Amino acid sequence: RSNVISRPIGTLYDECLINAKAIRHSVEGKIAVLYSGGIDSEIVVQSFLEANIPIDIYIIRFNNNFNLHDIEWATKFCNSRNLSYTFLDLDIHKWLDGEVEKYA
Repeated sequence: RSNVISRPIGTLYDECLINAKAIRHSVEGKIAVLYSGGIDSEIVVQSFLEANIPIDIYIIRFNNNFNLHDIEWATKFCNSRNLSYTFLDLDIHKWLDGEVEKYA
């Protein structure tokens, strides 16, 4: 089995740092994180920060303010930590109508 972990499992905090470092070592260049404003992507951002690994943060902004609450939380989180971020504007209707590949 290739998915067996041969080391003791650490705390959630420790495992997040281990995985952030593993990602850093497995890719070349900058690491981009798509931060939705939700708790899962916030943990990802925080894990890279705690591991002192620089990242580029991207926040998707749906047209018509469909995700305004999420954007407000994400920008508040980033601003409170002096993190820069870039908005990626997404027309959710066009995306749902078949432009998935364009945005990917």
